[in-house]
Amino acid sequence: MDAPHPRVAFGWDVVELPGEVMLTVTGDVDIAVTREFRRRLDDAVRPGGALLIDLTAVTFLDGPGYRAIRAAAAAVPGVPGTSPCVTVATKSVLVAAVLQAIAGSVIVLYSSCSTPAMAPRKDSSSG
Repeated sequence: MDAPHPRVAFGWDVVELPGEVMLTVTGDVDIAVTREFRRRLDDAVRPGGALLIDLTAVTFLDGPGYRAIRAAAAAVPGVPGTSPCVTVATKSVLVAAVLQAIAGSVIVLYSSCSTPAMAPRKDSSSG
């Protein structure tokens, strides 16, 4: 029998940048911290601003965590003719696949989150 996954403490940090907010999340995002995770996501949504969610240090993400990200993405007001205003960085292929399946049209995915330059940019084909 496999040993259970050792729980890694949930943590977060918020950095406000011009026109965007970056929420960095660490550890396990499970049912025990879903309410806190949703609160942090809700607090990071700004009118007219982009939301960057760095999940590169998340060790576990369950269903309620995915739904919280989807709800935050839906709450970020989009600007016609631009890319989605929610960007998620994750090293996990599974997390990326699930987010793409449940919210692909409103979330841009990256495999790393090193600079504010990863923020969504205006689509050059829209003029």
